[in-house]
Amino acid sequence: MLILLRNRIKPLQINFELSLPKYRFMQNSNKKVNVWDTYVTRKDGGIMHFDILAPVEITDPKLIYQFGQEYLATKGQAGQALAAEQCRLCHVEHLQPKWEQDIADKGFFVIEMEGC
Repeated sequence: MLILLRNRIKPLQINFELSLPKYRFMQNSNKKVNVWDTYVTRKDGGIMHFDILAPVEITDPKLIYQFGQEYLATKGQAGQALAAEQCRLCHVEHLQPKWEQDIADKGFFVIEMEGC
């Protein structure tokens, strides 16, 4: 009988692309976000300072940098350097309602601080 059941079970298909597990975040009743303090040199030489907020479940800095690059593209700053030297985990905060929809849709929210 075990052999028959094993033949009926299909292997789990896993997508290894960087992606946000939205369902886990949205079902978590104690919603918290990591705040990544970010500084980027603009194309004109000025400095942009912004915070990237993402669910605490996201711990891969590469995904945070990807979020930062998506944001930079919306500001005409695509391709500017964004890595550990420019973007560091700063602290954890409770999710505020004004951030929730962007995080649910895009995986992140940006708070513009200076030069954005």
